[in-house]
Amino acid sequence: REIGKVQLPHHVGFFTQLAATALLNNASVMEQRVASLVAEREKLIERLGKIEGVSPLPSQSNFILIESTAIKAPKLFERLLEQGVLIRNVSNYPGLSRYLRITVGDARENDELIGALGEVLA
Repeated sequence: REIGKVQLPHHVGFFTQLAATALLNNASVMEQRVASLVAEREKLIERLGKIEGVSPLPSQSNFILIESTAIKAPKLFERLLEQGVLIRNVSNYPGLSRYLRITVGDARENDELIGALGEVLA
């Protein structure tokens, strides 16, 4: 119990530390990855904004909160899961009863998400 008092809340393992060190030593790789993520995030927000039944919130992170306006958020989560798309159900968090969290993926993953949303909300 005493060790737990000084331990960080999220343990960073040895291999994660090695990967982070390698990236810090090669900043251009990290900058390219960040630029790619930002571009995909912006495209995904735009595409989500065109789907009736969901409303994305602006984001500066690697995830997007969407408000489910057509059906209850937990039901949308379940239907997407049935389509093989896993996002995070945050509807049980205080103040987020109508929201789900989508982690920005690569172009293929984001296409799959948009396709599944289209099917589920049709």
